[in-house]
Amino acid sequence: MQYELPEITSEREARRGRFSAQIGELITQLARQTPAGRLQWYRDNRGKWFFEPEQVQERIRSINQASPQHKEQTVAAAARILQHQFDILGSGLVSLGDQIDWQRDFKSGFRWRNDVVYPAWNWRKVDDLAATEIFRGHFYSVDDASDLKVPWDLSSFFHLPTLGEAFLQTGNQRYVKELIDELNDWHTNNPYPCGVNWTCAMVAGIRIANMMFALRSVEPESAQFMAEFGVLSILRHLKFILDFLEVDQDGRRNNHYVNNLVGLGIGAVEIARSELGCALLDFAFEELKREILTQFSEDGTNYEGSIPYQRFATESIVVTAILLERNGRKMPGECRDRLKQMVRFIDYYTKPNGLAPQVGDNDNGRILVLHDYAGQEYRDHRHILAVGAAWLGMDGLLSDISGQSADAIWLLGTNPIESIGLKKPSLAAGLYNSNGYALAKTENSSLLLRCGIINLMSGGGHNHCDQLSFEFHDRGQDVIVDPGALIYSADSALRNRYRSTWAHNTLQLADLEQQEFSFLDLFAMRDLAAAKVDVWEIEETCVRFRGHHTAYSTAGWKVSREVIYEGSEGAIYVCDSVQSLGPSQEQELCGRLHFAANIELRQTAPAVFLLHAGTLDWVLQFGGALLVGQTEGIVSPGYGIFLPASVLEYRFTTAVDQEVSFSLTRVKK
Repeated sequence: MQYELPEITSEREARRGRFSAQIGELITQLARQTPAGRLQWYRDNRGKWFFEPEQVQERIRSINQASPQHKEQTVAAAARILQHQFDILGSGLVSLGDQIDWQRDFKSGFRWRNDVVYPAWNWRKVDDLAATEIFRGHFYSVDDASDLKVPWDLSSFFHLPTLGEAFLQTGNQRYVKELIDELNDWHTNNPYPCGVNWTCAMVAGIRIANMMFALRSVEPESAQFMAEFGVLSILRHLKFILDFLEVDQDGRRNNHYVNNLVGLGIGAVEIARSELGCALLDFAFEELKREILTQFSEDGTNYEGSIPYQRFATESIVVTAILLERNGRKMPGECRDRLKQMVRFIDYYTKPNGLAPQVGDNDNGRILVLHDYAGQEYRDHRHILAVGAAWLGMDGLLSDISGQSADAIWLLGTNPIESIGLKKPSLAAGLYNSNGYALAKTENSSLLLRCGIINLMSGGGHNHCDQLSFEFHDRGQDVIVDPGALIYSADSALRNRYRSTWAHNTLQLADLEQQEFSFLDLFAMRDLAAAKVDVWEIEETCVRFRGHHTAYSTAGWKVSREVIYEGSEGAIYVCDSVQSLGPSQEQELCGRLHFAANIELRQTAPAVFLLHAGTLDWVLQFGGALLVGQTEGIVSPGYGIFLPASVLEYRFTTAVDQEVSFSLTRVKK
């Protein structure tokens, strides 16, 4: 299957090749110059940044005024970085010693080499570099505990902007010294193109974004590094991304390609006044426009079937588009309209407690971490909601963005709190059919349902077996939740367990899976369910949903679920049913409900449970011919974090027009 016109693919490939060759020539030319000559060339040719040097201190003052705790958080986080203490991908706080080993997965202890060239992680199957032998030993494995994401995330430099800002906040030179020392050390110990950190163009794109944000913020203290390493590093990052652009030959791509464009756009800004830089900026701009309209549907939802990746891709595009606009390339009307829908979707799915539901994969993906580096809550997507709404001139958000000013002030120079109003309708509801979401929320409660097909171009890599599953939140408390993704390759069995039907709030027939996936390929899934919304009705503060899927059609059954959400009452009523599609044998169905980690369950009758958290209580009551039992599970609020939690299983046998039901109602006090 071809996912775009062949002429588009061919033209992109031709331009990619030309740019790579031209950047290679420029690297050779500048490598022959003195450091002072390289620095002067850079200063003569770079474009506009998110801020001018003279604006930095004013932005710091605005951030501190908007968020009084921001300075303290920044300095505390930077103090930990000075000690080389990192909490990455659920590791907990770990000290990496006097010298950071950039090639080591410090969670498993596995270390990659930095004296060999590894195969590049890309869809184009372009492994080879001219006159270079590719190392064929251990690289990426699903059979051991090594996790490639650990060195990748550490080398993405998410922490560098915090060091830069700590210097700006305090004037203490030790922060900027650490920033420059780390960059010098990284470039010494990651010689291009060797080592694990020169294997993924997406990671290179994110790294150049953080590196340049930090270096731009601490000028002129960064001048010596730019002269010695920085200018050539920018160009090598650009060449690497172009050499290993993550677009398949059939045109298929995903968030990786979006972040290739992050790196190309931001890197091209650094040489924007040269003829090559201007042409590369045009390329990044044209490709980003296409991805906005391709990877996001008209309703603003991303085609990868994951709420965390919705945030990741939206943040990637918004940050890059803002910088492109600063350099004379403003998104046209159709793209801006789509961007508004993307941002509005974040507003709709954000729960009253400020957190996003977890649907599909979550690998803590970010671009720039510009506030509270040490205390990131990866389920809080409101920072990019605030940035996007302020940049696009949106008003009347449903979600409270107070405390979310820092990112917008850094990127735009404006405090969104001053221009964006908050509206509190009795009910906000939306059916996002393109990529399978139905959601509703009031001031105190919210519901999100999954019902839709897997997009073919995504390959299902970040989808889960979650059709007709749901999340429910009430009065600041997550109650029934999607457990999350937990982990990727470091534990393939756990990865597969938590993308399976078992791990979601839906029905499973015997041991069948809703979707087809391989236990060896951790990033692919094929749609079997063909899920469809049959009813979506809204009346005052009440929403009625009915949907079905045919994942178990080979066994002769169709599964349906009806949900009534009483928003003002904080209550849901669910009816599950199976319908025969022809001759079939009686089999067992098992429905599961996964609860948030702090929800306590107490059975008060054979089919009645009291749920408790803090000062809040709910009654969960089942109806129909079923057996209910409690078991233990895990919820994962972020990649690599595992918290014990309760699971309820309700079992019944298939029969013609068999129905079971349950209700969850708020206990009023």
